[in-house]
Amino acid sequence: MRVKSKYKISEISSMFGIGLDSLRYYERLGILSPERDPTNDYRYYGLEDIKALNLLIELRQLGFTIAEIRDYLHDRSVQRTKGLLEAEIDSIDRQIERLLQTKQSIEKRLSNIRRYYPCRLPSEIVVHEYPERYGIVIESLGNTVPELNYVTRVLLSVDERALYSIGNCDCYLLDAEETDNDSLYLTNKNIFFLLEERTPKSNFTLPQGTYLSVSYTGELGQTRTYVEKLMNYCIEKGLRAISDPIEMCRIDTFETDRQEEYVTEIQLRVSAE
Repeated sequence: MRVKSKYKISEISSMFGIGLDSLRYYERLGILSPERDPTNDYRYYGLEDIKALNLLIELRQLGFTIAEIRDYLHDRSVQRTKGLLEAEIDSIDRQIERLLQTKQSIEKRLSNIRRYYPCRLPSEIVVHEYPERYGIVIESLGNTVPELNYVTRVLLSVDERALYSIGNCDCYLLDAEETDNDSLYLTNKNIFFLLEERTPKSNFTLPQGTYLSVSYTGELGQTRTYVEKLMNYCIEKGLRAISDPIEMCRIDTFETDRQEEYVTEIQLRVSAE
């Protein structure tokens, strides 16, 4: 079969699925060098142009920029080809590492959702001994509006790229003493996310010690009732609250729009009188 040695721009565009403007752009960059018919100024692409386009497409799929491809095509050698491919292997290895880290994070967050929904936390008060726990805290909120807390969490997820919002437990340090008695919600001193382990980003610590814990499902306005329940338990058992109560949103707005699916845990650090 006879193979053509010259192709019109429309034929090359159809052959490679590349737009006419892109072909002209590659020509301006010097990647392609079509001949011009002196009688009509039509472009005719030869086998060298086809080879260049094949290389361009392959290298673009590997992640190389147009500038890198242009420079490579203008000065090719075995040494440069080896260096180019070795650099791309390093880049792919870094991408694989990032993907594996992302996968591990997603698996942990999915595990958290499965752990707490349907709610498997006790609705009655229980006592836990916790080691020191680390987190990332945001500035004091100084308000009681849940919508603002939601915005703050979104800002945190943008600023702290190590954190993901969905499936991560957002926690609130509550200020029961400063809350308006007529308010449904307790004032938040700050918001923080607990981390799996201490990292350079950690700027907050929950001390090790004895914590009371109680959980509920449904709308967040119940927190105040359950904090009072913990305080009454302290009186009954001769315990002393030595920290502000902590609201831990195990399942909330990042996982569901249905408030009946919310799972909230309240913890309070205590000691014997």
